[in-house]
Amino acid sequence: MIESKLQRRYDLIPNLVETVKGFMKQEKEVFGRIADARAQMAGAKSVEEKVKAS
Repeated sequence: MIESKLQRRYDLIPNLVETVKGFMKQEKEVFGRIADARAQMAGAKSVEEKVKAS
């Protein structure tokens, strides 16, 4: 009984790894967009540029 539960856990590891990879990709994209938006806002000189950046 214990061996079957341990085997099931072991079999689920690849699914967990793929799930984490998907989240990492999404987080990288989100934080990249946030960094770009902050850079645009920091570089905005006029009110129009600030409105466009926000």
